[in-house]
Amino acid sequence: MKSEPLRIAFRVDADTHVGTGHLMEVMALIEAMESICAVEPLVVTRANPYTVERLERSGIRNVMLLDGGCDEEEDVIETVGILSAWGYRDLVIDLLDRSDAFYAALKERLATTTVILDNNVHKATPADLVINFSITQSACFYDPLPGCYLVGPRYAILGGAIAQRTPPGVKESVSRIFVNQGGGDPYGLTSKTLKAVDGMFEGAQVDVVVGGSLGRATLAELEETKRELGGGERYIFHSNISQQEVYDLMERADLALTAAGNTLYELSYFGVPSIVICHHPLHDTVARAFEQEGAVINLGEGNRLDEEVIACEALRVAGDLGLRKTLSRNMRRIVDGGGTARVARRIAEVVRWSRQAGPAGRGKGAAEIANF
Repeated sequence: MKSEPLRIAFRVDADTHVGTGHLMEVMALIEAMESICAVEPLVVTRANPYTVERLERSGIRNVMLLDGGCDEEEDVIETVGILSAWGYRDLVIDLLDRSDAFYAALKERLATTTVILDNNVHKATPADLVINFSITQSACFYDPLPGCYLVGPRYAILGGAIAQRTPPGVKESVSRIFVNQGGGDPYGLTSKTLKAVDGMFEGAQVDVVVGGSLGRATLAELEETKRELGGGERYIFHSNISQQEVYDLMERADLALTAAGNTLYELSYFGVPSIVICHHPLHDTVARAFEQEGAVINLGEGNRLDEEVIACEALRVAGDLGLRKTLSRNMRRIVDGGGTARVARRIAEVVRWSRQAGPAGRGKGAAEIANF
């Protein structure tokens, strides 16, 4: 007999402040889950044109928009109300900076909750399943804690069936440069990076991936930068492109100038030698962890950087084939591309466990889930 599809809801947002990484993770998870089991996803999100458009393009039909503000209590009430109306009792939460009280309130009201994090905080989180794929995480911290924790880059949630791609080798010279500062680029670091390297790398093509949630001021600054760039035909700006198209650019890149969000984990899979220009202290912590593995050159927070520093480091890395090979090799050791499938399978297992356990298992299933 054909099994009933898993009805799993996803709570996610994307905007200039939080960027687009959380949304990309959810879309990647849904795609992975659809490849391993029958699933009926429901996405609950705040109204944002970019979010709605990307979900529509990905073929996700069931999307509900929240009406309330940013208050956590209102969010819980409205989210649970939507799930109840649709007949969903299992929720995956991929949001920025939510309190333990928020997670606990959702866990109390639903059959299962999964929380996806990407930070350097080591603590228990109220949920049936917790994923934190940050390179800063240490699995041994969670061993004595109740519940199921999947931590570290082994569980990096990357999209577009990235594991089916073949990472390229390192070429003798740099002919393609990949530039990206995340989906929101809240600090205008794309413009700063381009100004820093303008006039360098004669004959090289610079592929600039423009995030989908840039604010008006950042977009205006970027347009002004485009007009100022010398040899402008070498700069190709890619806006509103698919994840597969982003991966095409990464496969061709010989050097990347990037932030330390999800894109850094994707570049790691492809082994693209990368110079990291961070948005904020959390990014800097992540980039330093990559640097400690000999995998990137970390320049720290971009707002504190002189353009000359960016230029000098870019020239140094581009001119040192041995260094680029070392960076590439060490990046490939960190991310294997299988994280999305691992997480998708585990979420499906947790939901199936909940169905089998029924009401009797509610609230006491941490150990059972961990051993399911």
